[in-house]
Amino acid sequence: MIKKTLILSNLTDDTHVQRLVTEFDRLNHHRVIFDPGDFPDKAQISATINNDNRRSSVLLADGTRINLEGITSVWYRRPSRILPRDELPGMEQTFILREANAGIWG
Repeated sequence: MIKKTLILSNLTDDTHVQRLVTEFDRLNHHRVIFDPGDFPDKAQISATINNDNRRSSVLLADGTRINLEGITSVWYRRPSRILPRDELPGMEQTFILREANAGIWG
C-alpha cells in the first residue's frame, strides 16, 4: 500500500496549499487533498470496524477513493466549513451540520 499525506484544505482559496502540492509533486511524495466542506453533499465517508479488521475510506467529489489506513500524515490548513444546503428546513440543516461535523472531526 502506498503511504500518503492527507491534506485537509481548500485548494482553490489557499496559495500556501498550492505551493505545498507543487513541492510534494516535485519530491514525488504521494498526497491527496480532501476539503471537509465537500462533505456530505459531494464526498462520502465509510468506516467498517469488526473483530477481524478495520477499514475506512473517503470518496472524494471527483470519484477518487482514499483508503485512510494508507495515510501516514495529515496537513491541516483552512479547510472549508461544512455547510448544509440553504434550501433545507432549519431543523434539517442543524441535524446535518451536527452529524457531518461529528463524522469528520469525531
